[in-house]
Amino acid sequence: MPAPLTLEAFRADLAEFLYQQPDEVDLEENPMDAGLGSLRIVTLLERWRETGS
Repeated sequence: MPAPLTLEAFRADLAEFLYQQPDEVDLEENPMDAGLGSLRIVTLLERWRETGS
């Protein structure tokens, strides 16, 4: 059974797509407002789906 997506992994993935360090990601901010486009969100969702997260 795949491991669930952890908060650390979620933050690291968002940081990668926002060109930030994980500790710079504000989890209270809407990712779209932070600069994450809809295509990048779909890419993240596909990544998580492939890993079973």
